[in-house]
Amino acid sequence: MEYLADKYQDDAKYFGQIDPDRWNNFYQWLWEKQTNRQGIPKDFGFTDDFVNPEKLK
Repeated sequence: MEYLADKYQDDAKYFGQIDPDRWNNFYQWLWEKQTNRQGIPKDFGFTDDFVNPEKLK
């Protein structure tokens, strides 16, 4: 747990930030592992509206 404590933000601008490419790579991984046979549209469900300080103003 101590190791992870500093990794939640790591190189992100703010806590909770996730790169859209990383988000979509996860969907691709699910497809490749055949855990999702229907496919998921690119950027489906992606938002940073709740963690981005600029969008919370």
